[in-house]
Amino acid sequence: MTHLSPTVSIAITCGSSYTINALSIPTNPQFVTHGDAVVGFAIPSYVLDTHNVACPVNTWELTSSNTGVFAVSGLSLDQSDMVVRPTDIGAHSKYSFYMKITAGGLSGGSNAFFGPYYLDVGCTATSVTFANDPTFLTSGVSGNAKWVGDAVTNAYTFTYTPISSRSYC
Repeated sequence: MTHLSPTVSIAITCGSSYTINALSIPTNPQFVTHGDAVVGFAIPSYVLDTHNVACPVNTWELTSSNTGVFAVSGLSLDQSDMVVRPTDIGAHSKYSFYMKITAGGLSGGSNAFFGPYYLDVGCTATSVTFANDPTFLTSGVSGNAKWVGDAVTNAYTFTYTPISSRSYC
């Protein structure tokens, strides 16, 4: 009489030769206001080029390098909504980071680095540009020359309000 076990064990080994791709290219850099705990850098979805469901993308790691996993000062990855957020929401800072994506688990499988990604929080020199108000004339004003003590009739009034490229700055 032959007895067969009712238990079957299947071990799936994910190889290291799969190519991982981003489904979309995120806006880079991403600019967010400071002081808002909800905003951050939205991470794209990543998939294997073969769409191998047995080895899905299952690990997302935030890193400061494209060669290994190293902590990124000032940032954290919220895997519940796949958003990288600053740890200090009140800081005006520019951050640079990479994502290490793994398919098949930490003990094997394929992985790839994506980035660099840039997150500008608040008002930084790289996230804001200022322009002159169009009513501000710096040249070409003639016939309005005034000397000390002259009447201010027809004098040019400077109403200078710079225009920011970010409404929150």
